[in-house]
Amino acid sequence: MKKNIELVKNNGMTGAQFLMHWDEEFVDDMLSETGNLFAQSYYDEYTDDFCDIFNDKAMRSGFEYKSLYHVEDTQEN
Repeated sequence: MKKNIELVKNNGMTGAQFLMHWDEEFVDDMLSETGNLFAQSYYDEYTDDFCDIFNDKAMRSGFEYKSLYHVEDTQEN
């Protein structure tokens, strides 16, 4: 797992690719206590931020994402 985390940090794989190694699950025992507190407090806000960012990007580009799951899996995104 540490190797994959380093790959994500260094742009060697995307977050979505990281999750594929874990059956697309990100669960509490994968994080420290501090990491869990952060993840629990930020998850809903993250989803809102993610949608806002890509809705703005879509509007500037003249198209609309079908859902947040349709955002391209790239390092930039």
